[in-house]
Amino acid sequence: MTQQIERWLAFMLRNRRADLVLSAGFVIALEVCFVLSNAKRGPVALNVIVLAGMGAALTLRRRAPLGMTFAAFGLASILTIFCTHVPYLITAIPYLMFVAYSLGVFSAQPRASIGIGVGVVTVAILSLVQDHNAGDAVFPTVFFCFLPWLAGRTMHGRLLIAREGAEKAARLETDREERARRAVVDERARIARELHDVVAHSLTVMVIQAGAARRIVEQDPERAAGVARVIKQMSREALDEMRRLVGVMTPDGEPAALAPQPTMQHVDSLVIRARAAGLKVELTIDGERPELPAGVDTSAYRVVQEALVNAIKYAPTARAKVAIRYGETELELDVSDDGGGSAYSDGDGDGAALSGGHGLTGMRERVSLYGGELESGPRDGGGFRIRARFPLAERVPA
Repeated sequence: MTQQIERWLAFMLRNRRADLVLSAGFVIALEVCFVLSNAKRGPVALNVIVLAGMGAALTLRRRAPLGMTFAAFGLASILTIFCTHVPYLITAIPYLMFVAYSLGVFSAQPRASIGIGVGVVTVAILSLVQDHNAGDAVFPTVFFCFLPWLAGRTMHGRLLIAREGAEKAARLETDREERARRAVVDERARIARELHDVVAHSLTVMVIQAGAARRIVEQDPERAAGVARVIKQMSREALDEMRRLVGVMTPDGEPAALAPQPTMQHVDSLVIRARAAGLKVELTIDGERPELPAGVDTSAYRVVQEALVNAIKYAPTARAKVAIRYGETELELDVSDDGGGSAYSDGDGDGAALSGGHGLTGMRERVSLYGGELESGPRDGGGFRIRARFPLAERVPA
């Protein structure tokens, strides 16, 4: 029952057209009560006009609640002094109570206090004028004016809380949508980097191997067959990784590839493939490999992969060194070669155009994402060097 009343009140408070219905209803009720009253006073026309004005004042309860209060209690004073006393009209009492309640609901401070002050003083004076007894003014003042106003102030507070809750929910929904949008953008960027790494590494090796096979196929068929096997293996691995990445973007219900991400455990295989592509690579590992966070593990592998790809592309006859150091607080990667380092730069010295525009820029983004640092540039005496450091403050030893 209480919930039904609250829903009805909420409907009446939200719907402006309800004010017209309420106003018309009170006009009819007041006029009918006057017609049926046995205590009529004053000119009938004046009574009718004043009562109609009292009912019409309710149309202002939402737009101008203080003005409604002045109009309602002013007309009630005129009615009591010059026409029929308000207490003799049964519907006039609930009317004044509803006026006080509407004042409490729709007025902000200090207007609500001013309005209730006017109402209390008016009701007290009218009670004294009629009964000449100060004690008799307390009951109508409290029960017919102050308590309805207090109920209205309570409803006003609840409406404010509900409005704030709705605004907060709307903000949270907007924030959630924005986070989801950013997550989609970030995921697309991550997939683009992954695809670049896969394609750049695998196709570079395959192109170099295919060129070598074309040159030696007649002089050394057996070696050419070995090169073909390397190309086949690289192409198969590249396809597997591309299927896995594209599978992330498949619609719901379609199976996605579940091949694991490459990690630092696969660096040996990476070096072997680089050697098969003709790059002389030396691998050194210092320290015991801990259990790395998944994101760091994959990103570190991609840094080594990208560095070797660019060594193969720009210094295929050079000697390269891959040094991995697992420290107590950080993972350090050092990939260098003794070839020509100028080919790594895009003219501004930052290598942003490397490997189709994602080389050093992509590596730097990967490293910075996990709070690390990346240094790159030409070596003294020729060649190029890339160093990356990943913090491992929360690592768990294997």
